[in-house]
Amino acid sequence: MKLTRRGKIVKETIIFFLVLLGMAILIFGTGALETYL
Repeated sequence: MKLTRRGKIVKETIIFFLVLLGMAILIFGTGALETYL
């Protein structure tokens, strides 16, 4: 049952990186839109 704690940590880190990636895409996307417009 040691895998449950490790799996939870892995899942949380994956969610954290996905949120960071989404924020980066939003920031770069809006910046690109402003430069094109």
